Amino acid sequence: MMVLLFAVEILVQVGVPSVGIPVSKWVLGLLGGVCWLALDRLDIDGRLRLFDAARRVGRRWPALAGLALISLFVYLLQVAVGWLVLGPGAIDLLVFASPDAGVAASSWELGLIFSAGVPFSTLLMFAPPMLLIEGMSEGRSVVASVRLVLRHAVPMGLLALLTMILVFLAPATFLLPVLLTGPWLLCVGLVAFRDIARQSREALWR
Repeated sequence: MMVLLFAVEILVQVGVPSVGIPVSKWVLGLLGGVCWLALDRLDIDGRLRLFDAARRVGRRWPALAGLALISLFVYLLQVAVGWLVLGPGAIDLLVFASPDAGVAASSWELGLIFSAGVPFSTLLMFAPPMLLIEGMSEGRSVVASVRLVLRHAVPMGLLALLTMILVFLAPATFLLPVLLTGPWLLCVGLVAFRDIARQSREALWR
């Protein structure tokens, strides 16, 4: 599933002219929601069914599409950090993938740029399952996710720190840390959702 996500991201970036990178982040936001449903079903009956998970989204596709804009905000944060680290040429490099960007970014600079979005994405990591599994609206799912992460700041902060380290190392290691630990991190996210989100259901629905 992790390889599929990376493959779709690359295909969108290559297939969509000029703005393929921003569009791919939005598409990944959509697929991320489907993955939450797939993991939920995997936990229930032990079978991973991606296409069945996509069908289960049903009438919530428009809501999921709106929620997927969060991925664009995370990406824009990374672009902003890139502009601070690399200068104005970072826009051509990170948004348009222009070969004439005139910017030579080291693997460590790229790692810093990519990992910059992790804290914000951690705050909102429970928004998709709140929308698709718990049935909340877009706004309430975002608020509920932020409340849960802040309420459990220590374990979620440690998870965010671990993710930042792995993402920071990814450009220098051909994405191996992310590919090897990504499935485990997805399962950790599901366990965290089960443990802290559903235990707090009554408070979240007030």
